Amino acid sequence: TETNNEAFGDDSLLDTTKDVSKPNQEELTNSSQEVKTTKEVTNPSPVNLNDIQLHMSEIIPDPALAPVIVQSPESGLAVSLHFTKNKPRDGVSVVILSVANHHSQPVSELELRVVLSKGWKQRLSPFPVTQLSGVTSFSPPASTTAMMLVTSKEAGVSPCSLSYFLSYSLEGETVSDMGKDCQLLG
Repeated sequence: TETNNEAFGDDSLLDTTKDVSKPNQEELTNSSQEVKTTKEVTNPSPVNLNDIQLHMSEIIPDPALAPVIVQSPESGLAVSLHFTKNKPRDGVSVVILSVANHHSQPVSELELRVVLSKGWKQRLSPFPVTQLSGVTSFSPPASTTAMMLVTSKEAGVSPCSLSYFLSYSLEGETVSDMGKDCQLLG
């Protein structure tokens, strides 16, 4: 199945914040008849998420938007989405994905793949660590975070939902978890 995910090589994105109600006018000249006509240009400018560089230290959480739990701690690894105030470009949002290990044993080879609904694009940074220690009685669960840039490919797309595939190794066994159609942006 082909997706709208940057992981599949399409990193050309569209800036949906430009006012397309006032279309640009482009003059076209037919050289054989010297007739001038105009055509409406309604496509927004492309946004390449690979051109955007942010550091985790620059991220500002948005206190008005509560984190979204997409996988509960009861499954062993909790996955949550944290919304931010950061808008590195018009039409681009920043979401922080957090994974916390609630298993008593350490996990390794942690990998997360994300796909957004049709009409949306994302760039997910890799986790800074792929191993998380096991939880103990007197310390919080070990966690790691990744930054995801999100934008729509065109104006008027439906709300964004996220599906994910999470895999990791626990006591030598590969474990896989999946989530589908988690509401991301309204």
